[in-house]
Amino acid sequence: MPHIEVDKLLKYSCDAIYPFICRMERYPEFMDNVVEVKILERDTCKTITSWKVFVDGIKVGWIEEDLFDEKNYKISYKQIEGDFTNFNGEWILEKTQEGTIVKLIIDVDLGISMLANFINPILIKKISDNSMKMLESIEKELNQKENEIKMTS
Repeated sequence: MPHIEVDKLLKYSCDAIYPFICRMERYPEFMDNVVEVKILERDTCKTITSWKVFVDGIKVGWIEEDLFDEKNYKISYKQIEGDFTNFNGEWILEKTQEGTIVKLIIDVDLGISMLANFINPILIKKISDNSMKMLESIEKELNQKENEIKMTS
């Protein structure tokens, strides 16, 4: 099963970034590749979310369970239904002197073992690129929010 990790250093604190990434239903507002995120169930430390995204022009969808660990700035997720045989991972925030490293970890399996040697390298590249676009979109949106706050104060 392909294992993918992408990360990006953002100039913001974990306390600023974590609640922002927890509001997944807002992702379609500023992420071009995310078509829709619907909250199906929510409680204090867990959500069930329905996702529709574009990966290199191909629309994929799934329903996932998201577990929130606010104390450690982590979100774990796993597909419970959808287009992949397996799809799970984590968002991890790590504090640094320069800001926060936001890491997105994805383990994915299409369930086509006969073609895995051919498909997996392509899948890894496409999902890595897509995930980096998500991190860049988060950074851009945080920068925009910061500028809006500066302009109004």
